[in-house]
Amino acid sequence: MAASGLRAALLKIHLWVGMAAALFLFALGLSGALLTFEDIIDPALDARAWYVKPQGTPLKLTQITQAIRQAFPQSRIEELVLPQKPDDTVKIIVLQSNGRDVGILVNPYTGEIIGRSDQLFRPMLLIRDFHTHLLIPRRSSHMVLTIAACCLLVLAVTGIVLWWPRKIFKLRGGRSHNLVFDLHQMLGLWSSACVLLFALTGIAIGFEDQVNRWAFAVSHMQPAPWPRPNPPAAGVPSLSPDELLAKAESIAPGARPIVLVLGDSPNGPVLVIMEFPEDHVGRTRVILNRYTGDVLQFDNTRAMPVALKYARLWNKEIHTGDIFGWPTRILASIFSLAVAALAVTGPWIWWNRNRAQRSRTTAAVTA
Repeated sequence: MAASGLRAALLKIHLWVGMAAALFLFALGLSGALLTFEDIIDPALDARAWYVKPQGTPLKLTQITQAIRQAFPQSRIEELVLPQKPDDTVKIIVLQSNGRDVGILVNPYTGEIIGRSDQLFRPMLLIRDFHTHLLIPRRSSHMVLTIAACCLLVLAVTGIVLWWPRKIFKLRGGRSHNLVFDLHQMLGLWSSACVLLFALTGIAIGFEDQVNRWAFAVSHMQPAPWPRPNPPAAGVPSLSPDELLAKAESIAPGARPIVLVLGDSPNGPVLVIMEFPEDHVGRTRVILNRYTGDVLQFDNTRAMPVALKYARLWNKEIHTGDIFGWPTRILASIFSLAVAALAVTGPWIWWNRNRAQRSRTTAAVTA
């Protein structure tokens, strides 16, 4: 009796949490599946702006930035996204006089400007903004997304408790609503491990600040504040982008630079984001004095304690499927689609049952 009462309670929890979160989970599952291929879809839509034909030795970054300053004399270069393959363009983020950032895509072999981010068709940028911020202010979106991840966790756990293992390979024929019901249960059980990972890592992303504080506490470390170097002496020039990259590469041998962040302050430090071969997300950071090249801060993923490495690196890689490259990215895409499918079949089951119950009630009244 107690077991049947617990099962009835879990069914109600599973039903109402699923109904409340169905729309969000469908949209998040579908957008997550698409984001797995973000680095393929956007460039494929306008390949001429993203890819170039290799032509010998690339230009120095100093030459490229000089060309950008001549083309945009009223703008300030804030960031350089460096090519990772011979046919990649250089993406340069400039702050315009109107206060807006724009990305300039440059041929690294000729210095030719071949595209602007505000003139490209980039649907994945909108999808990413939806998936990570719901197209609303950051604080509100984090709260909603964290609640959605908690709902997904509840659905995964209650689904496993309710139907494991007897429904894992049970598929009845006959009426369509029986088929949908069995598919919902089977798909939920087959994808339960990945759905649990999506939920748990999503919750950790929602509580990112708290997770980072926990990681520092467990590692017996204190987070380092953003460095503020002393102003340079009058007339001292800033080091060139090439010199800054060379300095960063000497500090983190074996890591390749991904992004050079010059920032919007002429006296502020420079950030070089780097990636070791075993990493799938750039989390190694070298912060330099732009005038002297002195190292102000060095965050090395190879030397990070396990707790910090999980908080800063592995949690996001697990959530996106980047953890083991393309095999896990494909799995993440498949099971993201499974979340979207479950968010459709769940309400469908509820609708069919309600309709059948109304029909029986009407028949009983008529009789």
